[in-house]
Amino acid sequence: MHRTDLFDFTDTPSLGGNVFVAAIPAGLPSTDALLDTLYEQARLPGYFGFNWDALSDCLRDLHWIESHGLVLLHAD
Repeated sequence: MHRTDLFDFTDTPSLGGNVFVAAIPAGLPSTDALLDTLYEQARLPGYFGFNWDALSDCLRDLHWIESHGLVLLHAD
């Protein structure tokens, strides 16, 4: 099953309900810095593998977070 409503790319996200918001600062110098920041700010699970596939897995299956959704606000 492929859902197209999983991600909302907008400057004004809808924050209804029980949603966790993670703010990602501008100017991160590398992919490693971005993944480290995402791990910390989004409170990704301990098994997060610090690569794009692991990020995709975590964002597609939010069973690890108590909230009903996750909003990533990236300053860049």
